[in-house]
Amino acid sequence: MKFKINQKVFLNEIQKIVGVIPSKTPIPILENFLFKLEKSQLEITATDLDISISVTVDVDAERNGDKSVPARKFMELLREMPDEDLLIESEGEWGIRISTSAGQYKIPGQDPDNFPVLPAIEKIADLSIAPEKLKFLVEMTSFAVSRDPLRPALTGVYFHFEPDCLTVVSTDGHRLSKLVDNKFSSGLESSGLILPTSALNQLAKLLDDVTAAVRFGIAKNHVVLDFERTTMFCRLIDGKYPPYNSVIPQDNSNQLVVGSKELLTALRRVAILSNTTTHQVVFDVQPDKLGLLTEDSEFGSEGSESLAAEFAGSDTQLAFNSHYLQEILKHISTDKVLFKFGDASKPVLVFPTGEDKDIDLLFLLMPIRMQR
Repeated sequence: MKFKINQKVFLNEIQKIVGVIPSKTPIPILENFLFKLEKSQLEITATDLDISISVTVDVDAERNGDKSVPARKFMELLREMPDEDLLIESEGEWGIRISTSAGQYKIPGQDPDNFPVLPAIEKIADLSIAPEKLKFLVEMTSFAVSRDPLRPALTGVYFHFEPDCLTVVSTDGHRLSKLVDNKFSSGLESSGLILPTSALNQLAKLLDDVTAAVRFGIAKNHVVLDFERTTMFCRLIDGKYPPYNSVIPQDNSNQLVVGSKELLTALRRVAILSNTTTHQVVFDVQPDKLGLLTEDSEFGSEGSESLAAEFAGSDTQLAFNSHYLQEILKHISTDKVLFKFGDASKPVLVFPTGEDKDIDLLFLLMPIRMQR
């Protein structure tokens, strides 16, 4: 193998996929990149067996070949290289040599034949999604997944495809995010799949500069995404997603409207003085204002703020985990936010106001027991 490539171009491609490399693994080959050079096309692959990403870049090639080199060591060295064309060629049986205008560097590798073969999948469906829409779906849901490995289905994001609709849901049992795209046409009767959050977070980074549509291929145990010389394989989470619609209340009659930015900034201030275990903040809801109350009896701190609000319903107090509420508010881009709630024990629904009518977005947050 022998080729030339600009340092910045190479580093940019490497950085796209290095996040897939596992930090600890009993399989040493997974700590490597696989370089596969054919004519003027260099394919770079990284995998942890559940997620595999390949990117293809144009190079000035002299000799084809395959190499498997330690990923993080290679990237650290590449990051410190000067911005110039690099000459990369085989060194010994499995290693590589990098030559610059100032020096030469040898990196030992492993047998590329031991690198895992990407799965051959038979697609059930092949869809097309705009990159900005796919990234929006991921950003609006991935923050609310569970971190509990004993509940594997909840550690991913649920995609439910219907003929003229796509529903995307995440929940950890304390909060829920649900997004419905009423203009998405899949042609599928009904198909649900759970994508791991780690894969979706990697995907969101890859989509930053993508303009062409993403091909979303669905198979029995995998999805494969193709876009702009990048291919991503992802193993689906095996399991049944819980009946999320059953926990969304339909009769929350109290409605509170408040400025979303004003609420978030006030919440950040008072939450500093909340209890470090419960992170409790109390909503004191009155006809024309919303009071925020926090205290930590052990530390002796307390905080309160009052915000202008529009409220229709009975005066009440609700307690929330301020961290969970802040995360929801960070994902609301509209000027005002709508809360719908019943009594202090029922789930509270949170909506952006004035959003795109083609997309329905709601968040659910469970109140916590008020600590006095």
